[in-house]
Amino acid sequence: LQPPPCCCCCSDDNCICSRRQSAAAAAGASAGAGAVVVVAGTGEAGRTAEGLENEKLKAALDVSDSRVAAMEEMIVHKDEKLQELESETGKDEGRAAAPGGPVQEHGPREPGAPAPVAVCGHGSADHAAARSCCWAAVGAVGGSAVTPSTPSGAGYEMTPGTPGSAAAAAAAAAARGATQEAEVKRQQILAERQQADQDTVLQLLLTDLAFDNNRPVAACMLYRALVHWRSFDAEQTNVFDKIIQTMSSAIENHDPAPAAGGAAGAVVPLPAAAGSGGAAGGAAGNAARLAYWLSTASSLLHLLHRSFRPGAASALQMHAQRRRQQPVSLFSRMSQTFRGPVTLSPDETSAAEADGLHLVDPKFPALLFKQQLTAYVEKVYSCIRDNLKKDISQMLVACIQASRSFRTPMAPRQQHRSSPDGARAAAAQSQAASVAAAVAQWGGIIARLTDLLNTLKANHVPAFLVRSLFSQIFAYINVQLFNSLLLRRECCSFSNGEYVKEGLAELERWIFEATDEYAGSAWEELRFIRQAVGFLVIHQKPKKSLEDITNDLCPALSMQQLYRISTMYRDDKYGTHSVAPAVVNAMRLKSTEESAQNGTNSFLLDDDSSVPFAVDDICKELPSISLTHLSLPPHVRDSGHLHFLFS
Repeated sequence: LQPPPCCCCCSDDNCICSRRQSAAAAAGASAGAGAVVVVAGTGEAGRTAEGLENEKLKAALDVSDSRVAAMEEMIVHKDEKLQELESETGKDEGRAAAPGGPVQEHGPREPGAPAPVAVCGHGSADHAAARSCCWAAVGAVGGSAVTPSTPSGAGYEMTPGTPGSAAAAAAAAAARGATQEAEVKRQQILAERQQADQDTVLQLLLTDLAFDNNRPVAACMLYRALVHWRSFDAEQTNVFDKIIQTMSSAIENHDPAPAAGGAAGAVVPLPAAAGSGGAAGGAAGNAARLAYWLSTASSLLHLLHRSFRPGAASALQMHAQRRRQQPVSLFSRMSQTFRGPVTLSPDETSAAEADGLHLVDPKFPALLFKQQLTAYVEKVYSCIRDNLKKDISQMLVACIQASRSFRTPMAPRQQHRSSPDGARAAAAQSQAASVAAAVAQWGGIIARLTDLLNTLKANHVPAFLVRSLFSQIFAYINVQLFNSLLLRRECCSFSNGEYVKEGLAELERWIFEATDEYAGSAWEELRFIRQAVGFLVIHQKPKKSLEDITNDLCPALSMQQLYRISTMYRDDKYGTHSVAPAVVNAMRLKSTEESAQNGTNSFLLDDDSSVPFAVDDICKELPSISLTHLSLPPHVRDSGHLHFLFS
């Protein structure tokens, strides 16, 4: 009851084989129906059994019809695949050279047109012969011998037939292999060329690239190279590690820079004030090199900050924050989930594009490089600050206490009453000696500050970093002088107060000449030593009340510090007394209360060695850097293969 499937050379019932199969099925059905009629006339007793048998036959016919419909659908699907195979392999010659059966091929028909009849030369009604003939026709059209895998026609097996199909397949495979091999070679050549360019750029970083219109050429050149290499979009790259290693080696493994006109290793010529030889010249060369890399690294960090869209960075920070501490409340998790990414304003976007920057969505290596560059800036900044602290620390020891040779001994009171003119002359002489000693001792500190300021200016270090640097330097001077004053009784005298006061006047003069653009809050950082010295040199201390001292004279000092100075003070010049005993007792009681509240008895100041700025402060405070009209040094322009650095 299961008829064999029709040939797959057509997609409908117009094939001759299909017509023959339909006729055979109709004849079989008619014969079965006649048999039912004959049997029905035999008698009343056999009608029931024969009726049941007829119903079974009808059900079997229905099942056969459904199977035939499914087979026809499957044949249509196979026919579509066969047409696709013809179009891909192009077996027109194979079709023309097929065995000479009366099989007529037809091209693709238009939608709605009647399907052409596939003429099969097998004239018999035998379904097996017709089926074999149709399979042979399919094999001739497709260039392969196609045989049914099962009698039910559920699957097909295609075996290579003509030699042309195998040759074409081999040619196609060879073409694909050649294309893949060419692509691999092209990628390898590009990788080798990019590696060579990276090595050349890293070598150029260690040469004298100088500045162009206050712009570090090294930072601008490196930014252009990273944009050209698409390093910011790379999921994995080692170029950032190479850059950090090169920059770190430039500040860690080096000799003192030679003077101007020496070897090419000198990145920036030394300032005129720091051109002396010896240890001072080596320290100045070290400061010049550090200042150069501080300017270069901070400028490159500024360019990265303006180029990176902040969405990826904020997402990275949120991910790191969630890893450090998971939110405990549902509202916290929802607030982190629905927090939108930070976007650049249209003005910031247009300004960045006008300056020749490329806005990118950085991947993890680029974001990590920005963090490493931030740490590098902080490291170089700390090196410059700590080196200057080391240079002036020994000088501050001599500046806190006046030399005995310049002190004037206390004159007797009778001499003051008998000859007031002589007392005035002695006081003037003492004052002049104190001023000369202060200028001589503080001159070394002033010279160090001036040399460093000139070096930072010559290397175009951003003014924001210069202000932060000198603010911390003057805070260090304040801590050293103030703590020495409270720890050494010989320093807590009237004459020593005058000596330190003259030195502070020299610092004030330097701050005024440096201007607020570079000095910043340096004078405010000296408030503790300035107020303590003011207390030492003020006259008529017994007449001062506690309110006058805490509100007007020394508002920044704590009660413990005031009590310490008041009890240690001595007038080695005029023989006057300190504050009144009642005021001293009041200071002692309040200092005890203050110690109980704060939980400490320390009256000394602590030196803050932390970095006083963040990466956002650098990027906000630094002026915008434009990459347009950048002039490169001659030795960079001579590198013809680095064309991407010029635009």
